[in-house]
Amino acid sequence: MASDEDPIITVLRLSEETDDPTELTQRFRETHPDLPHQAFLDACMVALDIIGSRPARLH
Repeated sequence: MASDEDPIITVLRLSEETDDPTELTQRFRETHPDLPHQAFLDACMVALDIIGSRPARLH
């Protein structure tokens, strides 16, 4: 069953839950089975930008 969760949010959530890229990809496909591969790649690119802009340490 497809999720209503935004694909970017899914990638961010999964990246917090696992360090294994294969598992992340598989779980993304399970969450969003109807999305094309490009949607996964786009979500990953945006998520990487978001993760990269996070402060290393919160004060």
